Amino acid sequence: MSLNDPVATAPVLDGAASANWHRGALGLLLTPLVVGVAAAVLPRIHLGDPSASIVVYAGAASTSLAALAIAAGSYPPWKWRLATTAVATIALAAAFWGRAGGMAASVAVSASLVAAAWAIGTSIGRRIEHPGHLLPACVVVACADTTSIISQFGPSHAIAESEAALSIVTVGFPVPGTSSFAPALGVGDLVFVAIVFGAVAAHRLSLARAALLCGLGMLVAGAASAALETAVPALVPIAAAVIAGVPEARTLRPRERRAATFAMAIAVSVAVAAIASQLRGYLTGM
Repeated sequence: MSLNDPVATAPVLDGAASANWHRGALGLLLTPLVVGVAAAVLPRIHLGDPSASIVVYAGAASTSLAALAIAAGSYPPWKWRLATTAVATIALAAAFWGRAGGMAASVAVSASLVAAAWAIGTSIGRRIEHPGHLLPACVVVACADTTSIISQFGPSHAIAESEAALSIVTVGFPVPGTSSFAPALGVGDLVFVAIVFGAVAAHRLSLARAALLCGLGMLVAGAASAALETAVPALVPIAAAVIAGVPEARTLRPRERRAATFAMAIAVSVAVAAIASQLRGYLTGM
């Protein structure tokens, strides 16, 4: 990845990508529009618990994914991306410190998370110089997500135990038959998806394929979470789907193979150690 100015060194920065404002605007407006409409309609529809959970997760995942995929075609100057991140951060901070609740606050939080994920993820993804860099990136983030959720000292584990944190760092969706929102996808998942979309757009790969692959990964994560009745590291199936479905992501340049292999080996070792530690604790407590 280049450490120089992203605007100057992005692999593909044609005029359409940098000036395609309407796609970026449409993508960022999609989340508040869909979530707002759902918040007005779904409380009147009563479903059983399993069906309601499916609607919440599917609604949050599909809306976020579509918003990021649409906005990925837009790459405005860094000042606009920085401003988007700043506004989203201020909105999230205000919601947290003000203990804001209700439909409007929940819609604002979801919209802010998607906007921040797009601005941050696109900035990183567009700086990826070669599609093969996605391979070590996928392995590292999947292992980091696994460790973060499994380890009792991991950030994701701590967030999952805090209702206040979940309301700020996860995209929520209205629960059918109620006036409440339920958390569905973490902002870390969205940032990684935006990175993938940014890299795919920069190298003129199929954005539709990338979106379908990430959607498949989210589907697997949601099904696993429902079956196990606990939080699962969503980045594992998402990253696996990207690696399996994007051939260019598996092609490392010869001069980069050693460093990439070393980084992946360390990440896998840390994740295995975390899993082993949890298993040891479980077996000891039996």
